[in-house]
Formats: sequence, structure tokens, C-alpha cells
Amino acid sequence: MKRYILKIMIGMATLSLVACSEEQVSETVEMKQFIEENGKTGLTKEQVSEIFGEASAIGEISGEEVWLYDDGGEYEHSFSNITIDAFEEGKVDYQLYVVFVNDLAYRYSYIYEQEDELWQLQLMPGGEEPIHAKVNVQ
Repeated sequence: MKRYILKIMIGMATLSLVACSEEQVSETVEMKQFIEENGKTGLTKEQVSEIFGEASAIGEISGEEVWLYDDGGEYEHSFSNITIDAFEEGKVDYQLYVVFVNDLAYRYSYIYEQEDELWQLQLMPGGEEPIHAKVNVQ
């Protein structure tokens, strides 16, 4: 009887993990689509706030203001590089950086995990095609 209950519990846990994994993939795809549809260059800071909400952190890269959005994990934010440790430790599932030039959104960089690999979607100014590439982790 105990063995039967254990098998049921393992089966339920496996189903739960599969459901969570599928849900995370679905959320990642939805977020990526949302960013592609709404991440426009030339938006004011107020417009970016209306679309994406309040930034998790605000910093600076090369004299330009950068807003960081993530899913609220506790980790040390970095504006000069991707916080790979936070992904590896499960503290964050995604990071969205919005770079402002002259107080207008200039570039969006969305980093997310998919199938145990980090990927980056970049929306560039001038209507260029989005860049979607695997992050080289060394």
C-alpha cells in the first residue's frame, strides 16, 4: 500500500513539474510577444511606465539611463552585464533592460531562460528587425 501511495505521489509531482515547465514556457513566449509588440523606440519614460509598470531598478550605462524589469527575485542588479548567477540560482526568470537616450526609449533587451539556456531578444532603433540569439555563457 505504501509503495502504491508513493508511486501516486511521484506521478503527481512529475505532472506538477511538467505543468510548471509548460506554464513557464508559455509565460516566456507571451512576455516576448508583449515586448515585441509594445517595446517601441521613441516612447517617453511615462509611456514606458504605463506599458511595463514600475522598474525593479534604475541605473546607468555609458551615461544613459537604464530601467531594469525582472520578476522580483532578490539578487544584486547589474547594468553592465547580464546577471548570469541570478538565472543559475533560480532567483530570476527574466530581465528586461530599457535604455533611454535623451529621455526617450532607445533600445530594449530581454534576457530569458528557455530549455536551460539563456536567450536575448533585442529591439533596436530605426525599425530594424529584432535580434534574437542565444547568450554565450562562458
